[in-house]
Amino acid sequence: SMSHYERTKLADAIKEEVYQPGEYIIRQGDNGNSFFLLIEGEAKATKTSSSTPGGGLKDVMKYSPGDYFGELALLKNEPRAASTRIAAAREFCGRMTATDPKRTFLQSTLAS
Repeated sequence: SMSHYERTKLADAIKEEVYQPGEYIIRQGDNGNSFFLLIEGEAKATKTSSSTPGGGLKDVMKYSPGDYFGELALLKNEPRAASTRIAAAREFCGRMTATDPKRTFLQSTLAS
């Protein structure tokens, strides 16, 4: 988990985006080329699961302001392991892409 100082520093380095209720931010299986920091609102991560009746979605994580997601796919250059969408109210997220020069900050912060 990042400290308040680290989250603040990271928030200064990323671009803010707005998402609407029900909108997907990332989808399971997509390329992991972005990392997100939840600034405001709530989000929920789900996975398609063969153990869920009908192969439905299984909730795997809930996010609130200050939480981050998408970092593993970005750092490991792997497909997304889960989908994340807006759970309630309009949401603000910070986004950092794989080509961002500040990505080294992300790598060093999350590795510690």
